[in-house]
Amino acid sequence: MQKEIQQLYSQKRFEEVIQKAKTVLKRREDDPSLHILIGNSFLQLNRFEEAKEHLKKALKTDFPSATVLFNLAGLYFMEGNFKESLKHFEKALKLQPSNSEIYYNIGVVYQEMNEFKKAKKYYHKALKLNPSDINSLYNLSLIFLTEGDYKQGFDYYRSRYHPTLQNRQTSLLFPSNLLNKGDEIKGKNLFVYNEQGMGDMIQFIRFLPLFLQKGAKKIILQMPSSLKRLFKYNYPNITFSDDLEKDQKIEYDYHFPLMESAYILDLKKDEIPYKKGYLKVDKNDAKIYREKNIIDENKKKVGIVWRTNLLDSNDLITKIRSKTKRELSLEDFIKHLKNKNIRFYSLQKDETTKERKLLKERGIISLDDTLKDFYDTALAIENLDTIISIDTAVAHLGAAMGKETFILLPFNNDWRWGQNEKVSTWYENAKLLRQENAKKGSLKTILSEKFIDL
Repeated sequence: MQKEIQQLYSQKRFEEVIQKAKTVLKRREDDPSLHILIGNSFLQLNRFEEAKEHLKKALKTDFPSATVLFNLAGLYFMEGNFKESLKHFEKALKLQPSNSEIYYNIGVVYQEMNEFKKAKKYYHKALKLNPSDINSLYNLSLIFLTEGDYKQGFDYYRSRYHPTLQNRQTSLLFPSNLLNKGDEIKGKNLFVYNEQGMGDMIQFIRFLPLFLQKGAKKIILQMPSSLKRLFKYNYPNITFSDDLEKDQKIEYDYHFPLMESAYILDLKKDEIPYKKGYLKVDKNDAKIYREKNIIDENKKKVGIVWRTNLLDSNDLITKIRSKTKRELSLEDFIKHLKNKNIRFYSLQKDETTKERKLLKERGIISLDDTLKDFYDTALAIENLDTIISIDTAVAHLGAAMGKETFILLPFNNDWRWGQNEKVSTWYENAKLLRQENAKKGSLKTILSEKFIDL
């Protein structure tokens, strides 16, 4: 029977594994191998509480398994129980002291706790055991960038497009002629392409004019169609394309993903250009939008965004962490927005039926149906006074347009917002509201902890 269950597991028939193993457990309830099979099957089915229950039972049988300890540590990490996660990783490390993956994961936990010195210590140990550990190198880059060491940070950040990186979001489109620091670009054609999220594109588009100033003959930027109108209006000297098939035939001298521009330009934290804003819209377009969608009244107009789409990733931990850090329920958001002298407008895309009903009940104007692309969103922002948003593309857009922008950040925030700044290094008009400790529930507490002076 045990062999049959193992075969079912190897065939990924996890429900059958659970059913048959539980039957056998009625006779052999202290068999650790059966608890492990059941626990790992629940893990594969994303049923974490049940997985944890059986993996803990396996440990109670005095069965010292580094794999069980490792999986339990991962489950505690996803719960936000970092103390238990570290305890189980450390126990696994005692059983396998030369396992670089355990060192790496301990580094991840400390990094999530903002204990960067300890995180770096474990990443360096992982790299000593496994010099080709790209994941540790990548996470080190995020720490250096968060700490403001942009020289070392962006150098290490090049590991983000390494083929072995877990959950890689950036890829090089071509195998050769990647533009490097110090390459001569005078008279050259540069092909730059989309990477990561829309907010990253909005944040880093500011650098492309610098390449033209350095003598580049032509820049072709590949980007999502939703950004094309906005970028084309603001950068008439750049050629834009959203045709992936056509882009493969573009003639160029050098290429690079957009966020590589910071490395190529040897960017230092105190040298970020265009902090006051660099994106705008046509005044007549803004007037037409205002007449159609904005109420003419003597009230301050504030746009709000309370959630983002989860990262497009197959990795469950990435999705869970993204949801925790970059999402706030509309109920939690609006209960703190009580100023009667302010008219609130929703800039949230893809509002649910429940959200629309709640917005209507609270007198908040939904602009969702008017926002077909980011130029439309920019038209809306142009007609508002202030933006309050979680860390999403709209926050970048509002700040890049020079609008007063409040950005709600979790305790362990993205690298670009630094550590202790109250005002963004990248946008002079963006005020950063930080969660002060790693409470479970993440963003829920920020608005009640922080006073927004509107």
